[in-house]
Amino acid sequence: MFSSLFSFFLKGKEEDESPQDREHRAPGSHIPYYPDLIKHLTAEHKDLLALYQRIENARAGADYGRVDDLLEEFASVLRGHLLTENVKLYVYLKYVLSKDPENAALMQQMRTEMMHIGRSVVAFLDTYHKCAWDEAMRQQFAADMAQIGAVLVKRINTEEDTLYPLYMPPDAYA
Repeated sequence: MFSSLFSFFLKGKEEDESPQDREHRAPGSHIPYYPDLIKHLTAEHKDLLALYQRIENARAGADYGRVDDLLEEFASVLRGHLLTENVKLYVYLKYVLSKDPENAALMQQMRTEMMHIGRSVVAFLDTYHKCAWDEAMRQQFAADMAQIGAVLVKRINTEEDTLYPLYMPPDAYA
């Protein structure tokens, strides 16, 4: 029942699309190319870095109530960013790079690496969000925060310099 319902909605959607819309999908898929995706992801990187700095400022000022609020906001932005990358970037690249084994392997390596980084950052956020801020926890948080910051900056630079340039309209891969 659900597959026929899904097919009905998908079929209706395809009929409403122009031929140009259909051309802007990854070959052999229904995965669309989003012209503003990289601009959106890059803006989210800036938001994440700004939030990181605000968390660090709150930590330096010993405002741990503010740290808690900012960690929650950071977690929300990060989860949304990772979901967008996974659904719109990596899936699209998987299709368009299917005939480019070198870049496909690079993309897959970065996707796997991002899954590990994401898990580490989520574990960090789970550890410190709404924790008991005793002196030992504050010191460990400062050290862990510095580590997360270094990983975040390195990953953002790698994505923007190496991964994001691979995201192009489907006809660019021909």
